[in-house]
Amino acid sequence: MKVALFLLLSASLLDVVLATRHKERHAISQSTIHLTTSFDQTPTEVIWKHKTPENAMQIAKMQNGLMIDRLNSRYTLGPNGSDLCIHDVTERDNGFYIAEATLADNRIENEKFYLMVHEPVPPVQILSEVRRNGDQCHITLRSSVPSNASDLSYTWKYRHQDSEYQSIDTAGSTIHKILPLDHNYTEFVCKVHNPVDQKNVSVHIEQCSVKVKTRTRVPIVLFLIIIIITAAVCGVIYWTCSNRSKQGDPENQNLKTSVQDSESTFNNISHGKTNVKMKEEDVELECFEVKS
Repeated sequence: MKVALFLLLSASLLDVVLATRHKERHAISQSTIHLTTSFDQTPTEVIWKHKTPENAMQIAKMQNGLMIDRLNSRYTLGPNGSDLCIHDVTERDNGFYIAEATLADNRIENEKFYLMVHEPVPPVQILSEVRRNGDQCHITLRSSVPSNASDLSYTWKYRHQDSEYQSIDTAGSTIHKILPLDHNYTEFVCKVHNPVDQKNVSVHIEQCSVKVKTRTRVPIVLFLIIIIITAAVCGVIYWTCSNRSKQGDPENQNLKTSVQDSESTFNNISHGKTNVKMKEEDVELECFEVKS
């Protein structure tokens, strides 16, 4: 029980020492980071360890200038092992790195580093809302990034036309600014950054009267009303033409009747001509018989 308690206190003490006596380093994801020691003598042996809250492991060892052990090819050591190079770092490489060196006079010294790996700052967009309130122009700007990164910081500044930039006392992603209605052309700049990367984006605000969003609603409503009325008129015309085509046109019926009567008269006349011709042939036959 006492041994377990002693080990627990030793581990806690080591964590406190590492947290208070270390060199802090930051790196961007997929980059290469160098951790360089500052021993006052050339070490004869250096052992590098990586410690996280979940695990601790030896990652490389060099003795008398020769690589004795290495966890994988992402870790390389400089001359005499005093420099550790980590390639293609990711957030899994976060944590403490400890160099345990045996110097030429057989003294053992340690140097500690704390590495934090950050993702690049994603593209930034400013969402703006400008509204008029009495004789004032209320401006709300919000910096939007497509990620939930917790290590991002925001710095805002603005200027009127070509004047000098003035900082805005806020550390958040949203700002509120009140300007007079006749304010000049104003530019707002937001810098989104972490310890290894940053992105800048700006937005230009003109006079408050220029950006009244409700003005665009009236033409849209009128346009919708015109479309509805046009569709209704077309529907009525189509319905009327359909009924007329089904019932038939009286003028067309009269014309059809006249054509039929004309055809009947023509047939009767033709039939009459045929009878007259037959009678004429009978008379000629009788005359021939008398003469004979």
